[in-house]
Amino acid sequence: MPFITQGKTNIKYILIIVILAAIVGGGILGYQYWWAEKQETTPPEIKLPEKVATLEINLKTTKLATIPEKYNEVSDFIFTQDGRQVAYKARQGAEWFVVIGEEEGKHYEDVRDLVFSLDGQQLAYVAEKEGRFFVVVNKKELTSYDSQSYYGPSDIVLSPDGKQLAYIIKERIGNSIGKESVVFNGKEGKFYDVAGEPKFYGEPSITLSPSSKNLAYRAAIFGKGELVVLNGEEGKEYDRVECLLFSSNDEHFAYSAEEKGKCLLVIDGNENTELCGCPFAFSPDSNYLVLGGGIDIYDLKTGKTVAKPEFEFGSQSTHSSYYSCTFSPDDQQLACNMEAQWGESVELNGKSTKSYSRVSFPVFSPDSKHLTYTASEFGDNPKEFIVVDGKEKIIDGQISGPSLYFGPDSKSLVYGVKKGNELWWIEEEVK
Repeated sequence: MPFITQGKTNIKYILIIVILAAIVGGGILGYQYWWAEKQETTPPEIKLPEKVATLEINLKTTKLATIPEKYNEVSDFIFTQDGRQVAYKARQGAEWFVVIGEEEGKHYEDVRDLVFSLDGQQLAYVAEKEGRFFVVVNKKELTSYDSQSYYGPSDIVLSPDGKQLAYIIKERIGNSIGKESVVFNGKEGKFYDVAGEPKFYGEPSITLSPSSKNLAYRAAIFGKGELVVLNGEEGKEYDRVECLLFSSNDEHFAYSAEEKGKCLLVIDGNENTELCGCPFAFSPDSNYLVLGGGIDIYDLKTGKTVAKPEFEFGSQSTHSSYYSCTFSPDDQQLACNMEAQWGESVELNGKSTKSYSRVSFPVFSPDSKHLTYTASEFGDNPKEFIVVDGKEKIIDGQISGPSLYFGPDSKSLVYGVKKGNELWWIEEEVK
């Protein structure tokens, strides 16, 4: 009997989702740099969210769109987390545009960096036309930049309710990149030699706290060092900073730093020279912090490194390096991504699993009883799988982006997929 069966659930649930930035677990995103510029437009009025976004998840297998044959090229498919909308970029002739469902947006010379807000009500992207770059939100061009002066906006971040908008702009000096700035809610920050560039795969360029009230990024000043900018305030300069992370309750903020060849950890503005490693994940109760390297678990209450019996990382590991971790909702399990000898793997509580060419960031079910992720095998016979509790299922189609979630009762698995020229939201029952 297959471990999941499709199409058995046809009801709606209410799911409260809080996004952990950076987090993973990852998630997130690689980075692209090639955009930019500035200009005169009145920024929209953006207010802080009053409550956490509430999603009514679509738990019914649904065809969301059919891609017209007239398009010469399509890519960058993204689904809303409620499974009710899909968007992608398309080219017809020399013009590019964004398609939401089956509705075309305005045509440009190029479009990129598509991102939905958590509630699915806001879609943002970057567009280019006639020597100008635009930040477009819900079809409205909010900000414009001259391509002779800037390389264009990049790395767009939206808050869960879509009311907070941040991105990076880079000055253009001839054919070279000049200073860089993070723009938050229409306001440019200080320009640095580097603003927001991550150091490794999965690290976000801009880190927004779960409540959306705090924003942090890495900045570099050539010849001097690197620092963290938190809510517009500059932190101490170090030789190197990375791995910026907020706790789920917004009470803690941590990052890794290096000073005179010595690795240290900065937690809530305080240096701890006894700890070294990237902050990978705060526990759901925000009492523990997982550090990369040998996978240390730091107790924020006692200020000591602890070794929970459930977590035995290192003793059974055959992998070379960890690059992301995530806790289960009940705080009792820990899943980490690693680079394996022949690819990538996920370890659960220190126990190795099968290696693949590529694996996505793992996701726990709300009841903490199940773990899922996608896995890919490259080569002459490429395959893509959904892995649930270690059991594989070949994906019928091409899964799109980070769109693999459990339903709130932990009995359903939902994800977006491209099948031929059709875009589907799939619901499957977890067995």
